[in-house]
Amino acid sequence: MTSRSLIRLLVSSALLTGYLVELSADSHRARLVVVALFALVWAVGTFYNDWVLIAWLVRRRRIGSWIPFAAGVAGALALGFAPAPDLRRWWPVPLLLDWGSVPGVTFSLLRLWSARRRQT
Repeated sequence: MTSRSLIRLLVSSALLTGYLVELSADSHRARLVVVALFALVWAVGTFYNDWVLIAWLVRRRRIGSWIPFAAGVAGALALGFAPAPDLRRWWPVPLLLDWGSVPGVTFSLLRLWSARRRQT
């Protein structure tokens, strides 16, 4: 799955989410569909980002590039829309578990900072 198709899936899920929430704001079923769509995007995106990371660590070659924040935000939205209030408070966890979100961006910024520091 390419980054463009994952982003397209995320945008279409967001558009569908807005339609479903507007269609029946109190519907439990609509909320579950929204959660399932965002959770699917999170699962696929996180798998892809982790696959790119593992291939880089193990094989020492690039097989693609990870997608910053798309999967983590989808996971946060999935937990944010969750019908159970106990799940909603866990919304930041996907941002920490997905390599393309906080861990990957932090790693990239540290590498950039380290490279610039070595140049001076």
